[in-house]
Amino acid sequence: MAFDAVLGTQQFAEKQVAAGGHGPFGVSWPVKTGQGTLEAGTVVALNENQELVPYGETSKDIGTGDGTIKDFSGTLDSKPLQPGTVVVGDGTQTLYDDGCGRLYGDGSGTVNYETAEVSASFASAVGNGTTVSASAKKRLFGVLANKVDTTKESVALVYRHGTVNKAALLVDGAAIADADVARLIEAGIYPI
Repeated sequence: MAFDAVLGTQQFAEKQVAAGGHGPFGVSWPVKTGQGTLEAGTVVALNENQELVPYGETSKDIGTGDGTIKDFSGTLDSKPLQPGTVVVGDGTQTLYDDGCGRLYGDGSGTVNYETAEVSASFASAVGNGTTVSASAKKRLFGVLANKVDTTKESVALVYRHGTVNKAALLVDGAAIADADVARLIEAGIYPI
């Protein structure tokens, strides 16, 4: 029996996330399903159910000024929060998170990173009709080792320690910022 076949070559261009040197340590972890495809190198966080979700910013309007009110509070939708990333503002006054649960700047306040509750007291009353918003980053957990289709997969390999390829890292679908590189280093993940 003879076969007439055409043979070819096939190349796979999978992104290389692991870096040389002290290679990364990875763990399998549950991923939130229904998020679509998460690319290899995506920096991830944990949601309140301890599932992997993309690391990135969460924000919410927590009130509207009337010209007399200085105090505002609210709870961001994503938790837990990354310490040192909370910002509360009205477009004129801004409060920043000191990484220890306190807000400083144009007033004062507090942050509960586990519950995502924010309480802010501005130095001056917020103008009538002016929106007060709070934003923060989700708590960083690691870096996805491979592309994950969350419509088909419920577990992903995530790097938690060691060296990773900086050029492969993504936050909100874009190249990683220096502030987020610093947060990875604090967590023991070293982009090179």
